[in-house]
Amino acid sequence: MVGIGTTAKGATSQVTAAKLADTGPTGTAVPACQFGWPAIIVPFLFVIAPNLIMVGDALDIVIDFFTPVAGIWFASAGFIGFLTRHLTFTQRLVYMIGGLGLLLTSQAFCSVYILEIVGGTICCIMLLFERAKKESPA
Repeated sequence: MVGIGTTAKGATSQVTAAKLADTGPTGTAVPACQFGWPAIIVPFLFVIAPNLIMVGDALDIVIDFFTPVAGIWFASAGFIGFLTRHLTFTQRLVYMIGGLGLLLTSQAFCSVYILEIVGGTICCIMLLFERAKKESPA
């Protein structure tokens, strides 16, 4: 059985990796999807936002570059379940929602800055909470 969301080319690699890791194909399919989802999303971001290919104002280019990078970073942490330590289900959900909010660029639709600010705030608060909890004595 091949994991959901993989291509035929990736499926053969998955089955081979599963055999090498001595697990089932699903055991390698899930991590492959967790790590590989940005490869599917990023080309669509280039279509939505020409600023990502350095066309437009300098400030818009900088904002439209760093917010999707942060969004992919936070959403990947939510999908994988680890950022600075293992995440609980609610932390994973918060990182995924905040990261996906950061992933949209300023040219996606009107007032997307509000969504970016909310997503960034959610992720930063969760990151600060996580860092404070990590540094406190156990």
